[in-house]
Amino acid sequence: MISAFGSNGPCRINSDLDVEFNPFSWNNVSNMLYLDQPTQTGFSYSIPVNGWVDPDSGFIINLPDNVCPDYAQEAGTCGTYSNGNYSLTADSTNSAAPNVWRAVQGFMGAFPQYSRCNITIGTESYGGHYGPVFAEYFEQMADAKNVSGAQPVRVHSLMINNGWYDPIIQYPSCKFYCEPIQYAYPNSP
Repeated sequence: MISAFGSNGPCRINSDLDVEFNPFSWNNVSNMLYLDQPTQTGFSYSIPVNGWVDPDSGFIINLPDNVCPDYAQEAGTCGTYSNGNYSLTADSTNSAAPNVWRAVQGFMGAFPQYSRCNITIGTESYGGHYGPVFAEYFEQMADAKNVSGAQPVRVHSLMINNGWYDPIIQYPSCKFYCEPIQYAYPNSP
């Protein structure tokens, strides 16, 4: 969600951690749908769970009665989290593609005024790997004639920003910014 909240989305998070309007947002000139994937990453949920994060273990502890107890309030982490059952999420790029396709189909079904037969998929970072796989899946589904009620959505274009697609090829070229940076501070040991 870096793009949604840091670069081309409708709002940004400023240095005071306040939300502010982004006057240069891409949604000023086009319809944008941001998806966190796979499920259970970022802001996406499989099944919402009320809980808190145990500071000692880092585990999410379920709150069965949805009330944040005093000991959990001290941690300051009471909230809604995604279910920790990893079987509820995709475990590969190929298994994530149908979920993204279904999310787009669901969005277009719920908001037909935004439905399009041609879309652009925009990705970044690891999206250099999953963007082409998702685009291929969308094309396969557009060609499938037996998907009842599905809108044939074609990928008009695929954008990959700073795509990570092959570490063996790419890592030598990113040595400068992939290696830990050593800072020299005055009076430091």
